[in-house]
Amino acid sequence: MIIQDQRNSPSFIYHYCSMESFSKIIENREIWVTPAVKMNDITEGSWITALLRRYAQENLSSTQKDLDFANAILEFIAINSYPLYMTCFSQNKDLLSQWRGYADAGKGISIGFKLNSFSIPIIDNNWISKFRHGKYYLCKVQYVDYNYIYPSIDDIFKRYKHTIDNLHNIAIQFINMRSILKNDSFSEEQEWRLAIEPQFFRKNDAHVWVSQIIPLENIKTRVTTKGLSKYLSYPILGENQPQIEEVVLGPLNQTTDEDLSFFLYKNKLPFVKIKRSRSTFCG
Repeated sequence: MIIQDQRNSPSFIYHYCSMESFSKIIENREIWVTPAVKMNDITEGSWITALLRRYAQENLSSTQKDLDFANAILEFIAINSYPLYMTCFSQNKDLLSQWRGYADAGKGISIGFKLNSFSIPIIDNNWISKFRHGKYYLCKVQYVDYNYIYPSIDDIFKRYKHTIDNLHNIAIQFINMRSILKNDSFSEEQEWRLAIEPQFFRKNDAHVWVSQIIPLENIKTRVTTKGLSKYLSYPILGENQPQIEEVVLGPLNQTTDEDLSFFLYKNKLPFVKIKRSRSTFCG
């Protein structure tokens, strides 16, 4: 199901990771979808609300009614936003910043998935609200700076009356933009995201958890460098599931083509192309 304009979409998107993660992805035939707040960039999924907060501080401090309205929107977002889970890809198969940040400092690998093999919606910002409730979707990140999005925020406060209904509608717009907007300083990443709001939560002070859509047994935990972290496993390589076209060994990856070929063959992937990075990388 394709909803986003695909005329400028790539044929493949690449997931950068360590060799240890790569072996688990292939052997378990799954990729991990993790909380945005646990990712390398701590602003993942929250940048749009940070912009709204900045706008309020810089432009509404002298108008108490507007400031109260903005604070009410931020409070609504905080209360009504389920955690955003995602995994990230790049259009670029061989990007130095990706090797550094996500692929074991150049010793990892990038995995090239066929974009059209994802049997989930590929959407733009206008359609996100239709898929927020416990459904996976793919989206291409839109990079914007504060000066670009400022007029849109300003227009909202000038155009809408300060009513409860408008507050809810505005807040939902900002919530929907979380997964698709990012600071333009990251634009070289050419990022795509596989995202979902699984909608599960802690019911009270006791250790009682409730999931509205996804069965709790499908929500797993693992140990990371930051401690325990929840994640979802997204199946790949089966029928109507994402398929791998090629892999690119990082600039400092010492795996031989022969060893990688054998690993792929043993895991029933004999036709995956093997390439090597051309990036210049000093470890």
